[in-house]
Amino acid sequence: MKVLFYLIFLFIGFSFATEKAPTSKWTPEIGISIGSPAPLFLSVGLHYQFLNKVGAFIRTEGLGSHTRKNDYWCGARGAIGFSLFRDQPFFLESGVSVGYFYARAPNRIQQIFNEINQGYYFYEYDWKEFYDVSIMIGVHLWGIHVRTELPLVDQGNTSYSLLWRVGYLWSF
Repeated sequence: MKVLFYLIFLFIGFSFATEKAPTSKWTPEIGISIGSPAPLFLSVGLHYQFLNKVGAFIRTEGLGSHTRKNDYWCGARGAIGFSLFRDQPFFLESGVSVGYFYARAPNRIQQIFNEINQGYYFYEYDWKEFYDVSIMIGVHLWGIHVRTELPLVDQGNTSYSLLWRVGYLWSF
C-alpha cells in the first residue's frame, strides 16, 4: 500500500515538473527536499529575474519532528544567491546559506549496556547540534534540484564537511 502511495505522489509531483517562462520578474517557489544534516525540509522562496539569463533568489527551509520526550529533531536554513539560465529546463544557482540543526535521539547501545549491567552508567541519549555559514552550489532540471554546501564557518558538531540536499522545487 505504501508503494502505491509513493508512486501516486511521484506521478503527481512529476506532472507539475514543466518549467514555464515566467510572466513576471517575481517568481515564488515552494518545495520539499531530503539531505543532511536534517532528513527532511519544506522550503519557500522568492526569485527575481533582473537580467535575461541572471536572477536572484532568497529561500528559507525548515522542519522538525517530535516523537517522544528526548526524541526529536529540528532544522532551519536560509539562503540568498544568484541563478543562471533560470528560463531553461536546466539551470544553475549559487549563493550563501546559514543553517541550524539540533537532534536528540535514543542511543540503543548505551541503553542496552545500562540494562545488562543493571545500572545507570551511560547517558542513554545522543544529541547533535550544528550551525554554519556555507557556500551553496545547486543544479535544477525540471524542478528537481541537487545542492551541495561547503561550510565556511561551523560551530558544534564538525563531522559535516559537506552538506547536501536533493528535492523538488515548484515555481509558479
